[in-house]
Amino acid sequence: MTRWTLWVVAALALVGGPVAAQKLRVAYSDIEAAPYQMGNGSRMADPPGAIVELVNLVAKEMGLEVEYERAPQLRSFRRLQNGDIDAAFAYSYAADRLPYGRYPMKDGKPNEGARVFSQSYVFYRLKGSPFSWDGRTVSGLGEGTIGFNSTFSIGAELVRWGLKTEDVKTTEQNFQKLVMGRIAAYAMQEQAADSYLGAHPMHDVEKNRFRWRPRPTTCC
Repeated sequence: MTRWTLWVVAALALVGGPVAAQKLRVAYSDIEAAPYQMGNGSRMADPPGAIVELVNLVAKEMGLEVEYERAPQLRSFRRLQNGDIDAAFAYSYAADRLPYGRYPMKDGKPNEGARVFSQSYVFYRLKGSPFSWDGRTVSGLGEGTIGFNSTFSIGAELVRWGLKTEDVKTTEQNFQKLVMGRIAAYAMQEQAADSYLGAHPMHDVEKNRFRWRPRPTTCC
């Protein structure tokens, strides 16, 4: 079984013609995923995050001006589909996102050589919790639910596995729910969640040592 990773590309490009000359209109999420995109809300943070800085470097080399906007994922996808923006980042490959735009592809699959970074999803739980993931099956969930960030691709994957889920918008909200016992576990991108815990220590929270591994037929 392949390791569950995000194949994240710098931009999911507009379906249609080439980008307007000298100006690139780019959207990215209004939810923080440190260290790649920093801060929550519609304003760009300072510093903005590693991916924003990378796009700026590439744009400078290409002689392009970048106009950014931060918005909820679905709004950005619809604006991309309608041609109101030229690209959106950093969204992992998922087949249900293809109607909105194009990913770099090779032989009918996402081109790994075009990805910017990879991330693994892991589960976080309270210390002493019966919840466990052994790399193949979940146990100890009982009547509890697994939290995830709204619109993140892990949500659909958990549902396909028949697991009970609930979502909120931010990492902060999910960790608060976990500490209060309102969810049994939290499924989140490892580096982003670890970065949050580094800045906001929660001594009762621990990481399940096995990473999420999807069914072999699941891409990315």
